[in-house]
Amino acid sequence: MKVRKRHKVADHSRSSFDSFLEEHGIREEVEAVAIKRVLAWQLSQAMQKQRKTKQAMAQIHDILLLEIAKGVPTKDVLEKKEKYLQNSGLVKNVNDLLKDGWGKELDIKAKGLSDISIHSTSLTNYENKKRKALGKEEITENDEVDETES
Repeated sequence: MKVRKRHKVADHSRSSFDSFLEEHGIREEVEAVAIKRVLAWQLSQAMQKQRKTKQAMAQIHDILLLEIAKGVPTKDVLEKKEKYLQNSGLVKNVNDLLKDGWGKELDIKAKGLSDISIHSTSLTNYENKKRKALGKEEITENDEVDETES
C-alpha cells in the first residue's frame, strides 16, 4: 500500500497582490506601468472617437452637398437627411452615421443657400482639451476645426 505524502500548503489567506509586489520590491514600478497603459488606452479610445466623428461629418457633408448640387433645396435636404443618406447607397446605418464618436447627435444646419455645416459639441470639447494642453487658443462652435492640427 502506498502512503501519500502530504505537501505543506502555503497559507495565502492574509496576503494580497500588493503585498506580493511589495515583498519583491516592484510595486511602484508595476503601478507606474499599469497607469501608463490605462492612460494610453484612454487616449486611443478618444482618438478613435475623434476619427469616427470627422469621417462621419465629411461623409454626411459630401452626400448631402451632392443632393443640393442636383438642385434639391437645402431646406429639403436637411429636413429629409436620413432619406437622402440612405438612398445614396453609401451608408449602411444612417442612425449611427448621424451620431458622433461619443454617441451624440451631430448638429447639421444650412450655411447659406447651397452649403451646410456639421458640428459635434463632443468633438469641439475634445479638441479644446487638446488645445488647452498644448497652450493654444480654444475653438468655438462657429470656428472651423483644422484637420491638420489633429
